[in-house]
Amino acid sequence: MNKLLLKLEDLRWFLDGKKTYLVSALLVLSQAGMVASQLLLVLNGEMSFTTFTQSDSLWILLNGLGLGFLRAGVAKL
Repeated sequence: MNKLLLKLEDLRWFLDGKKTYLVSALLVLSQAGMVASQLLLVLNGEMSFTTFTQSDSLWILLNGLGLGFLRAGVAKL
């Protein structure tokens, strides 16, 4: 039990200051393929640009990028 607590403490120390970046990266990586495929549909004329800009996957991708940049900006303070 004591070794488990030590391992959890090591994991907590390792993730300190990185959790937001991890969530941001997961958001971006999970939606990058979907946004790329939708962008190809826009370029082929099968989807309108307004539909693309209103898609959930694009907004999730932008939220992930925004979260990462916000965390990077706060870290510099």
